[in-house]
Amino acid sequence: MFLLPGLTSLVVDYAPTVVSWIKENLLPQHAPVTVAEIEKFPRQSHTPEGSAFIGLTGQSGGGKSSLINALLGVEYDEASDEKQPGMAVVGPTETTGIHTEIDSFNMPGAEGLLKLMDLPGAGTAAFPIETYVKDMSLRWMHAIVIVLKDGRPTEVDAILAKYAAKLGIPTYLVANKFATTVRTTYDKKKGTYDEAKVNNFKMKVKDAVMQFLEKNGCTRVPRDHVFLVDSEDMTLFEGPAFSRRMLRLVTGSKLPQLFNE
Repeated sequence: MFLLPGLTSLVVDYAPTVVSWIKENLLPQHAPVTVAEIEKFPRQSHTPEGSAFIGLTGQSGGGKSSLINALLGVEYDEASDEKQPGMAVVGPTETTGIHTEIDSFNMPGAEGLLKLMDLPGAGTAAFPIETYVKDMSLRWMHAIVIVLKDGRPTEVDAILAKYAAKLGIPTYLVANKFATTVRTTYDKKKGTYDEAKVNNFKMKVKDAVMQFLEKNGCTRVPRDHVFLVDSEDMTLFEGPAFSRRMLRLVTGSKLPQLFNE
C-alpha cells in the first residue's frame, strides 16, 4: 500500500504560505560568501539560483530512489517498460552498477522552488570523496541526506558526514525500509506494531550508527539527525518527523508557526 507522504502533503496543505517562505530562504546559511570561498566551492550547473535543494546520496540498494519517490508522493511502477518522468528509477535498473548522473526532481506544490537531488555515491573513481562536496555543490544545498544501506553507515558515509558537518551543511543519516527491520514486532490481529519493541529497535540502530560515526572521527552529527523511515508508508516510524525537518530547513525559522515537532 502506498500512502501520501508527509513532505508532499505538508507543502500542498500549507501552500501558498510555505512557497513564500521558501522564496525568502533560497540561499542556504552555509553557502559560500567570500570570493575565496566561492572559488573553492563554486555553484555547479545542477544547483542554479532560484531553487532550494536537498541532496540525497548513498550506496546502491539502500532505498534512496524509493525514498525520493515517497517524498515526492509518486509510486514507481517496476513492472512497466515505459519511461516514468518525474520519478527516480527503482528496481534492478537502479540497484545494479554505479549511478553516475545527477538527477533533479521537483517537489509537487512548490512551484519548482524545491528540488530533491539524486546524487551519485561518494568514494568512487568518478566522484572521489576528497572533492565530493565541491563536485556535488553541497555548499549550495540546504541539506545532505545519506541513505544507509541495511541501516549501517560505511567509512565513506562517515567521512562525508564529517566533512559536510564541519562545513556547516546540515547532514542527516536515514535508514530506509525500517519496516523490514521491525517486521517481527507487527501484530497481524491488531494491525499495529508493538511500540515498545519498535522503540527498542530504534535505540539499537541509532546507538550503532552513532558509535560507528564516533569511531570514524565524525562527532558533529547529532543523534537527532538520524532517522528511521519506510518509504512504503512515510506516516510510520520517524517518517513524519523527517518530512517536517526537511521542510523546516528550506523555510527557515518560520515553519514552527505551523506545527511543533
